[in-house]
Amino acid sequence: MLLDFLDKVVKEPANKMTAENVAMVIAPNVFLVSSGSRNRPQAMDRELKLAVATSKITLLLLDNRNSLWTVKRLLL
Repeated sequence: MLLDFLDKVVKEPANKMTAENVAMVIAPNVFLVSSGSRNRPQAMDRELKLAVATSKITLLLLDNRNSLWTVKRLLL
């Protein structure tokens, strides 16, 4: 349901956010990732890499939402 809702948001004419932007905003709420201390440069670098990765995963989920969690008729 969340992915269907996000797809509607992206396709809404009044919306100016792309699917990539929506994925970037939603990803931290879907994937709770902590890099530990934010004071160290290594932790900030790791957090940035995790943000990029989770955004890409969220975008993949959004783009492929129609084929995810479906079972082929042959298997039913």
